[in-house]
Amino acid sequence: MYGLFVFVLGLILGSFYNVVIFRTLSGESLLFPASHCPFCNTPIKWHHKIPVVSYICLKGKCSYCGEKIDIQYPIIELLSGVMFLLLFFKFGLSIAFMLNTVAMSLFLILAGMDYREQKISTKYALFLILSCLFRNYSDILNSLFGAIIGFIVMYLFIRLSKLAKNEFIGDGDIYIFTAICALAGFNHILQVGVMLSLFLTIYALPYIIKKYWLSYGFIWFSVSYILLFLTKLSVIHTGMFFTILIFVNFFCSLFFILKRLIYDIRNRQNLLIVPLSPSVFITALCYVLFF
Repeated sequence: MYGLFVFVLGLILGSFYNVVIFRTLSGESLLFPASHCPFCNTPIKWHHKIPVVSYICLKGKCSYCGEKIDIQYPIIELLSGVMFLLLFFKFGLSIAFMLNTVAMSLFLILAGMDYREQKISTKYALFLILSCLFRNYSDILNSLFGAIIGFIVMYLFIRLSKLAKNEFIGDGDIYIFTAICALAGFNHILQVGVMLSLFLTIYALPYIIKKYWLSYGFIWFSVSYILLFLTKLSVIHTGMFFTILIFVNFFCSLFFILKRLIYDIRNRQNLLIVPLSPSVFITALCYVLFF
C-alpha cells in the first residue's frame, strides 16, 4: 500500500519536474502562466494533467491543436515514479529516503535538461552538490574530498579540450561530475567512475556500431564463437560466457570511442558529444541502491 502511494507521489512530482525542465530552458516562470500547450497556448484542463495516463489517453497529442506531445513528459514521470519506488524499497519512509529523493530528483531534472538541449541550470547544479554533501552528513569530510577530486579531474579534462581547440566536454559537466563524486565520497570514486564509463559507453553504442559496424561486429562474433566453443567443451560455464561478452562489449566500445576521440582532436573535427547528465543519473541511482 505504501509502495503504491510512493510510486504515485513520484509520478506527480515527475510531472512537476517536467515543468521545471521545460520552463527553465525556455526562461519562463515556474508558477505563471498556468500549464498550457506550447504550440497553441491553450490552457490544459486538470484531467489532461494526470501523469502518464493522460498522455496515453490523448495518444500523445494535444486535445486542442493535435500537435504531438513531447515523449519526454511521460518518460520523466515514469522515471521519477520508479526512482521513488526503488528508493522506498531500499530506505523505507525515513530521513535517508527524503535526502536521497532530493538528490536523485535534482540529478533527474538536470539529466532532462542536458538530454534536451545539452545545457543545464547552474543554480540547480549547485543545489545538487549541496544536497549530495548534506546526504552524507555523517561523513561529510569524505564527501567533500570526493567533490574536490571530482572537480579537479573534470576541470583538467575541460582545460585539455580547450587546449585542443575542440571542446568535447561542456562547462556544465564539471558541476555534474563534482556532484556524483560528492554523492559517492572519496572512498567510492573508483567504483562510480567505472559505472559511469559503462553507462556512457552503452549510451554511445548505437553510434559506435553505425560507425564501426564491420570492425566491431568482427570482434564481437569472433569472441562469441570462441566462447561458445569453450562452453561446449565445458571449459567455461554459461554464466561466465555472458559475463565475458559484456566485458568484451564494454572494452571494445571504449576502445572505439577513444580512437574516434583522438582522431577528431588531431583533425579538428566535430566530436561525438554524449550528454553526461543522463548517464550520471543512472550511475547515481545504481550507486545509491547497491552501495
